[in-house]
Amino acid sequence: AMSATAAACVGVAIPHAVYLVMWTRPEMWVKRCKKIKRDPCKEMAWWMVVMKGIQALAVLLWLWNVGGGSGRIWWERWSFSSYRALSLILLCAGQYLNIACYKALGLEGIYYGVRYGKKVPWSYAWPYGGKFSLRHPQYVASVMTVWGTMAFLCLDVHYLNGAYTILAFWILCYLGTAMSEDLL
Repeated sequence: AMSATAAACVGVAIPHAVYLVMWTRPEMWVKRCKKIKRDPCKEMAWWMVVMKGIQALAVLLWLWNVGGGSGRIWWERWSFSSYRALSLILLCAGQYLNIACYKALGLEGIYYGVRYGKKVPWSYAWPYGGKFSLRHPQYVASVMTVWGTMAFLCLDVHYLNGAYTILAFWILCYLGTAMSEDLL
């Protein structure tokens, strides 16, 4: 289970490594996008869907592996409960916050347009401004979504075999990404 957990963590880290390169070396991305005649923000958005797919696949494979390599364990042990209802609320709240981030910043604001030479106005709209504003609300939304999803899917066997490690690592990845955007 430890090697499966490590493999899941690698899958989780891949988008964050890509974010770091795109944030610190935007000229490489812009040059590539000019070469293929694509807008860098739209291209990044497309690639991030691919990256999220890699993350999802890595975690689903881990769930499958730790669950004994068969979907049978879920059918026998998974049941809907108040705990899972709360996990769905957390997941939905995370997605609501994520949508609010997209509405406030738009595609070019979310996908590093400011780094690619686009004029992206500062947003004072919630969740980036106002009474209940958050620091890095999109990453807060992502962490809420990840925790909600994992809590919804995981069984005791998963918690005993690496779920907390994956979740802690995932949070560290988001913290690292947020810090790189603040400091680099």
